[in-house]
Amino acid sequence: MLWMLLASTLAFAQTDPATDPIGDAVDAEEQQEETEKQPSAVMQAIQRNSPTIQPLVDVTESVERPQLRVILRAVAEQWNEPAIATVYQQGGLLGGIGIVIPIWDDLALDVEFVYRRFPQGGGSVATGATGYQLQVLPITFVPEYKFALNGPMHGFVGFGAAYTVFSENAITADSGLSVVSGARLATEVRTGIRLDPGLMAPHQSAIPQAGIQAIEIEIYGARRMQLPRQIQRLDLGAWRGCIGLGMRF
Repeated sequence: MLWMLLASTLAFAQTDPATDPIGDAVDAEEQQEETEKQPSAVMQAIQRNSPTIQPLVDVTESVERPQLRVILRAVAEQWNEPAIATVYQQGGLLGGIGIVIPIWDDLALDVEFVYRRFPQGGGSVATGATGYQLQVLPITFVPEYKFALNGPMHGFVGFGAAYTVFSENAITADSGLSVVSGARLATEVRTGIRLDPGLMAPHQSAIPQAGIQAIEIEIYGARRMQLPRQIQRLDLGAWRGCIGLGMRF
């Protein structure tokens, strides 16, 4: 019995590990797992030859640019000059247009033209009537700064120059005779708000679109101050209030 135990021990010691069937099975499974992790030669060739497509615009970021505005305005003015009130009226409602041109970021230039004819006594202008007639054309160039408020509303403040052209004509049945004409240079300070009431649906694309982007309501108050001079002359300084309907491009 001792002899049989020694023979079996000697046989186990002489066994070749390379021919172990259990070890061979384990090694085969590990090699198969490594092979499955690596892409095949065909897939590697497809990946090398496939072009990389880059998006034209990163739609994850909002695209914001300075925007042009064209605004139809009704401007009420109350003039400083008492002589105008004696012959015509103390002020009146003028109509015109304002163009807000973007400069950089929140800075823009507001260029405004408004006009009105005032007959003597403040009545309506009748064809062939006799009397006097005053024509006023204020032109303003106001750099403005825009700042955000609540929701779809922003405020703005500005300070710039105003050039008020005027002409007083004597009206006769045949033709008009110019009596006085000229212009006055002044400064103007302005503050107001613009509101987008949502009359137009916003574009869904992040890429900037051409055309009208929104319809806005504008309200501002301003003070036009004529530059002082030593000589006595017509003072066309005024308090101004405006309401407008604008298009944002």
